[in-house]
Amino acid sequence: MADHTDIIPFIRQAEGGISGHPADTASAYPSPCGIDPKHNAPIHTNKGITWRTYESYRGASNVDCDEFLQMSDGLWASIWKAKYWDAVSASQIESQAIANMYASWAWGSGVTGANSLMKKALKRRYGYSDSDVNTLQKRIAILNQEARQDEEQLFNLLAEERADFFRSLSTFPVFGEGWLTRLEKFKTYNRRHLRSIDDNTLIYLLIGFGILSIATYFLVLR
Repeated sequence: MADHTDIIPFIRQAEGGISGHPADTASAYPSPCGIDPKHNAPIHTNKGITWRTYESYRGASNVDCDEFLQMSDGLWASIWKAKYWDAVSASQIESQAIANMYASWAWGSGVTGANSLMKKALKRRYGYSDSDVNTLQKRIAILNQEARQDEEQLFNLLAEERADFFRSLSTFPVFGEGWLTRLEKFKTYNRRHLRSIDDNTLIYLLIGFGILSIATYFLVLR
């Protein structure tokens, strides 16, 4: 199954430090931890972790501005796993690239947004019904099934769905170019994990050949 640490280097490289960008939706939940001098607005995010997510992870009575602003690698990784990766049960997804995709959607759009987009993608791209995709476990089962058939096709279709989602947002004129550039880099980063339908066919042929060889061996012994 997929490993939650695989995509961490990519996400960390793409994220900056503190931010109080007023056009970011996270600005609706500012921290009490000071002002971002670049935008002269309250800090709401550090290393891609919003104050709201940090508060949810720690609990409202246990938050600490020093901890949030320093954001150690260990704390960052723990929040990533608990609030994003585990929230979409990505470890149950057989394909590392598809697990990275789903979890990255949660990272960028929140868990609710990721689930909504995945439902839409599976219905639009593969023809599944509402009832087919109405639970996380059903969606994961479909992702595993489709990835076994053609992992590369599934990955590319989901990437197209993400690009379409970006273009639909009102903030696309502000952030869109950066989002699409990052998506292209994400696709490149995950290529090493992908098997095409030809690769899958070869695997099945090798497995079949192995079974046939074993059967032949035992028949000869008899």
